[in-house]
Amino acid sequence: MRISAKMAKRTKILVVGGGPAGISVISGLRQWASRDKVQITLLEPSDFHFYQSAWVNSAFASKKDVSSRRHIGELFSPDDINWVNEAAGEFNPESNYVLTETGLRVNYDYLVVACGLQIDWEKIKGLHGKLGREGITSVASYSTLNWTKNLFSKPRGKVIFTEPSTLCNMHSASKELVMRLQTKLSLNTHETNSEITYYSGSHALYPVDACQSVLKGRFKKNNIDWELSKELIEVRPKAKIAVFRNLIDNTYFERHYDLLHIVPPMRAPVAVARSALADEVGLVDVDQHTLQHKKYSNIFAIGDISNTPVVRCISAIKMQMPIVVSNIVTEILGAQPLKKYDGTSNQVIMVSEREAILFRCKFMRHMNLPFSYGLSESQVIGRLNLLSSMSYWRYLLSANFSRIPFPDGR
Repeated sequence: MRISAKMAKRTKILVVGGGPAGISVISGLRQWASRDKVQITLLEPSDFHFYQSAWVNSAFASKKDVSSRRHIGELFSPDDINWVNEAAGEFNPESNYVLTETGLRVNYDYLVVACGLQIDWEKIKGLHGKLGREGITSVASYSTLNWTKNLFSKPRGKVIFTEPSTLCNMHSASKELVMRLQTKLSLNTHETNSEITYYSGSHALYPVDACQSVLKGRFKKNNIDWELSKELIEVRPKAKIAVFRNLIDNTYFERHYDLLHIVPPMRAPVAVARSALADEVGLVDVDQHTLQHKKYSNIFAIGDISNTPVVRCISAIKMQMPIVVSNIVTEILGAQPLKKYDGTSNQVIMVSEREAILFRCKFMRHMNLPFSYGLSESQVIGRLNLLSSMSYWRYLLSANFSRIPFPDGR
């Protein structure tokens, strides 16, 4: 990576992670009128950026699927962004640099950790090489999206959904999947023998108590059984057997399935978890309002990798991005005070093609607003457009959804 002398004099901002959190932060920084004062570097090992929110909708889409993958190099101009196509291997906050997994040193003045969570498929015994086969699938896997769509098009028999006890960014998506599939089954009079059971390794059906109550009511109304503190630990694909561990009494039990949808275990990347940036569970330890690291004032975190107490979702990233960008610029200019994130996140869970549940939360508390509402045809179209390729690539990633409160007003 060659950097000119002019570029070397700029304030160096390193963004680790090229998902929606990282790319939207970069787009936000590029909106600053004095952006020529900064040199932005992206550290991202993947060649592609994935629009993961579209993967849930693809399981039920009757029309051509929207584009959910784009090359990282298409998302910004290489003239003003340095892209290091490697993964972070070691964080050195005392000396302001990150080592990549190959040993390349990347220096920074300000660091934004936005690398998200890492999927741990290996924690489920017997799953390796079987995802997308023998009735096993997951919308968390881009390579098996077509398989998921095929399985969901004609569901029959015993259908099992699983969610891990670990960190997770699919609490809303997994509930949407199970309720939309149940609605589809209820409309199909030929599949009266299907049964749906939802197994969660968590002690709660949803991280927010008030929202959990609503979901339990929905599950009861729609005859969806659920079991909590029951975690999938093994699959036996040939026999179509799922093995669970009861996390309360540490016993084990087996269940037969015809369709098994897995939300995989997730964790913080090792480089983050073992660094001085992390808390006891491996997430970046930030102030929940300023999103600034509690020890290192030139480090910020956004999205799933931060320990901000919110439900992990794209809406939280959308609300956090202007705060992170504004506070970095505030630090660069030596201004005060820092902007504060109020914990807002809005999650829309589609129950059917004509109904949705809206959860509006501040941190882990639900705001007293309506939970459920019907959708007119125009609202359905609007919802699907919101999930569309054009909206995502041009709206969220370009940071055009919100005015960023730059401290210098520019």
